[in-house]
Amino acid sequence: MRLFFALFFSFLMTATLEGKSYSIPYHGWATTITNLAEDGDTVFIPFITLNSSGRAIAMWWKSVDDAIKIQYACSTDHGVAWSSPTDLTGEYNEWSTGVILNDSNQAIIIWMKLTSTSICVNYSIDGGAEWLGVTTLTTEADVNYAPYVALNSSGQAIAVWVRDNGDNSIIQTAYSIDGGKNWLNTGAEATNLSAAGENSSTPQIALNDSGQAVAVWVRNDIIQTAYSINGGKNWLNTEGNATNLSAAGGSAGNSAIALDASGWAIAIWDNTSKWIQTKNDYYGTGTISAEQKKVRFPLTIDLVNEIIWPNMTAANIYKIYLDAGLTQVLDSYTLSSLYSDHNRIRGLENYYYFTVTENDTESSSVKITLP
Repeated sequence: MRLFFALFFSFLMTATLEGKSYSIPYHGWATTITNLAEDGDTVFIPFITLNSSGRAIAMWWKSVDDAIKIQYACSTDHGVAWSSPTDLTGEYNEWSTGVILNDSNQAIIIWMKLTSTSICVNYSIDGGAEWLGVTTLTTEADVNYAPYVALNSSGQAIAVWVRDNGDNSIIQTAYSIDGGKNWLNTGAEATNLSAAGENSSTPQIALNDSGQAVAVWVRNDIIQTAYSINGGKNWLNTEGNATNLSAAGGSAGNSAIALDASGWAIAIWDNTSKWIQTKNDYYGTGTISAEQKKVRFPLTIDLVNEIIWPNMTAANIYKIYLDAGLTQVLDSYTLSSLYSDHNRIRGLENYYYFTVTENDTESSSVKITLP
């Protein structure tokens, strides 16, 4: 009995004096290979997309009597088991160029119809198990090709493609706010990203969960870019104002773009088959505060307009202009600061135009009105 109580109380009094935890990385590719297409089919050019819950969609081209069909299969367990191969539309001569899936199980497939050179999309809300409706983004009167699509976690989606206007090829775009169910700025209303006059090609698009988007393409052997801050509804630096990323005189091509959640973007391309080149950028939004203060002195009152801003990521110059044409600089700063304009007249509006410069690129101005 004494031994029992000794062991019992020894157990109760046992305490961990120091505990540690360790992480060990490991992985192991499956030992078997899964064939998704049916035996005997001629299939090629696969695409794959996977979300955080383990849903995946695989897509590929199937050749039938010298024609192309789009087929797909789905998995709900990180690719362990797959559904049978299924035709996306049942039509022939359709070339898909991408499928994308978000963590809400919204999915979009985009493709080009060779019979009409139209760009089409289809959408799903259950990870690709069922596709709910085809939308044609372009007009059949034009030659359209090289489509690409991006989708974020809230269901914002942007498609880009090349449209041949008869003289030149230009980059166009349309957008969706409901996971691809409905599309805006389609057909003749599509937004032109590149300018006419020279040929543009190989568009790519990146979209983050804040609705920031960056598009890149090649125009006249130069990499160009434009951006949006509202999921593709409106675009900045388009057509003749597009930003050149690569240097003139080279032979740049095959561009790609990546964009993270905070607004940092990296573009990459090849040049004259000798170099792989890259540039980075930050697409941020800064906050500017403005107020009018009354400062009392013994014999007078000073009305002071104040503009205040913090340090903004990647920004290196802050300017305040007097005019909308940005020709009269009131002051220029390299850090966060406070601009004060004294002896203002009560009731009289004053206008200021604030810009931010990053890597020698000055932003469009924000008009500030005081009081």
